[in-house]
Amino acid sequence: MKKHILLIGLILVLCPVLCRGGSGPGQLKLWGDVSDNYDDPDRGITSATLGAFWGSFLNGNYFANKADGSIVPHVGFSASGSVVLLKRVELELSYFNQKYDLTTVDAPDTKATHSGVAGGVNLFVLPPLGKVSNILCPYIGAGYQGSGLSAQKGDYNTVTSGFFAKAGLRVYVLRGLNIRAEYMQTLPTSSNKLFRTISVGVGVIM
Repeated sequence: MKKHILLIGLILVLCPVLCRGGSGPGQLKLWGDVSDNYDDPDRGITSATLGAFWGSFLNGNYFANKADGSIVPHVGFSASGSVVLLKRVELELSYFNQKYDLTTVDAPDTKATHSGVAGGVNLFVLPPLGKVSNILCPYIGAGYQGSGLSAQKGDYNTVTSGFFAKAGLRVYVLRGLNIRAEYMQTLPTSSNKLFRTISVGVGVIM
């Protein structure tokens, strides 16, 4: 996990340095000059993001099994589509998938898959700061995800669906191109199979 955090930190530090004029939500533009992007206030900006995905379950058994090698998580992937409305509100639908190697009593010598679909709303929270808000776009969000954990062998299936909260940052490195880092965690009021995820991805305006 420390390596993942270090990688995310490095990306967030380097991206603004490499920037050549971004196109964040405050001045997104599909075609032409960014200055007239919101002449039509009802216009939405759509984008797609593909990224690497790391997840962990928030219970003692998971961490103990991970420490002794009974559970070995692999890097997963996530894919999402979103539309930005009213400059600061982003509606997003995403899919995630992560594999695990298991040697536990319930599922010996097999592989498990944790996957699901999530839908939610993101709110860009940085006030207008000129070119800065055109490049760095932090956001917070919430929504609901339908997900489950299943093993290839045996009758091992469990539902992990529930509400979630998240926070992230989009860094617009070129017009229409952005790098995103995001942390998401399910809420204890909605599921007894709590988990958290860290994802890093690349997005493009469509």
